[in-house]
Amino acid sequence: MMSVWLASLARPFYERHAGLLAFVFFVMFGMVESSQIIYYHHSLIMGALQSPVFLLLVFGVWLAYTLKSLSFTQQWLHKPTHAFLFVVGGLPARHQAGMLVQYHGFIHAPVVVYALMMVGVAIYHGAWWAATSIIAVQAALALASVWYYRHLLMAKQPWRLPTFRLSLPGRYPLFYIQLLLSELKGVFFRTKVFSWLALVGFLQIENATTDMRIPLLGLSLGLLAHTVLIFEFRKAEETTLAWVRSLPWSVSYRWRLWALTYALVMIPEVVVLAVRFSTVSIIPVGMAVAIGFCLLLHASLVRPGWSMERLTKIGFLSFLLLFGTTTAALYAYPTALAWLLSFGLYAWYFPRADPSEPQEKT
Repeated sequence: MMSVWLASLARPFYERHAGLLAFVFFVMFGMVESSQIIYYHHSLIMGALQSPVFLLLVFGVWLAYTLKSLSFTQQWLHKPTHAFLFVVGGLPARHQAGMLVQYHGFIHAPVVVYALMMVGVAIYHGAWWAATSIIAVQAALALASVWYYRHLLMAKQPWRLPTFRLSLPGRYPLFYIQLLLSELKGVFFRTKVFSWLALVGFLQIENATTDMRIPLLGLSLGLLAHTVLIFEFRKAEETTLAWVRSLPWSVSYRWRLWALTYALVMIPEVVVLAVRFSTVSIIPVGMAVAIGFCLLLHASLVRPGWSMERLTKIGFLSFLLLFGTTTAALYAYPTALAWLLSFGLYAWYFPRADPSEPQEKT
């Protein structure tokens, strides 16, 4: 029965998230020379072990991964084609728990392996509190997951966290922020956790508080996680917020309002930079880089035939350009280009877009 579960649930999970996992693998291993991989990961792990904030962010990423796997399992278990999997609910409790633990371990294999590496480094350096915390968090996530899986098998009803909705004044662009905090909480949480983790990770590097390139490298990596959020904003323009198009606003005014929207979205990252960096110059520079990147990706979706696949390609190429030029201290050029190009794309395509034309949104 275990092989059936793995073939019916675990395999589709990895297939569905192959792109994301491949990107994470590239960031963790592909961007570093083979001779520097051990040193790179040792430095990254030591940064987490020595910084409680960084370690909490790592725990947040693990929690987000766990919630994603639970959501996926719930959705697939309740598909009519997978109803036969509920036969596991009739097994003895001990066998049932053992099978669910194995399933959890298989789904979380990338996280568990890296957690074991962190525990080994922590024990070697005598950081017993960190090793204990990592083991405790992993055990808690495993127990919670097994409990939830068993709940699904026995009750066939998903258990959900209570939801809330935040009411804000209906002024542009606050209704985009309201949409973010009411309908896109999960996307916002995962985006910001990845972004903060990237920022804090780079801020552990030597001279990170004096060399502006280092925190901007972390910011550029965090910005790449915002592609999903940008795509959801663009989808909202065609659905729940389609009425905004009929407002008597010029293209330049709409573009400026979008810049303000992304300025509000990027406040958490800029606050981290302002707290950790030695001079206040990082605030306008970081905000200009972040807004320019987001505006360019959003403007690229105004073109006909927009899709998540196109956004991912453009986002990755923009990230490589920004990352490379930032390393060479030339980040001002791609930032200015992003602002100008985003306005040009928006000014050209928005007046010509046909709202009734079907778009590819998957």
